[in-house]
Amino acid sequence: MGQKTFLRWVIGASLDPADIKMKFVPLTKDRWSDFETLFGERGACGGCWCMLWRLTRKEFESQKGEGNRQAMQAIVDSGEIPGDPGYFPGTAGGLVLGGAP
Repeated sequence: MGQKTFLRWVIGASLDPADIKMKFVPLTKDRWSDFETLFGERGACGGCWCMLWRLTRKEFESQKGEGNRQAMQAIVDSGEIPGDPGYFPGTAGGLVLGGAP
């Protein structure tokens, strides 16, 4: 499946992927609720909350789920920018991670 076909499948056949504008902005305290909405109650993938790359396996497993969410929130609250959520007009739709773990 090509990129355009995939995007049409994801967003609906009535939209042309070329018309979609996605904007990436730093994940800051004021965007935390968007991050939680994007990741859902399970932290995206099995309670990860994008902490897998920042922890040893033992640490990750011991705080999987809520502990990882709290750890990521502490990073964001400290002022560090762990990544950039991507927004379709008005809706968080992706995340690009950056920076050193």
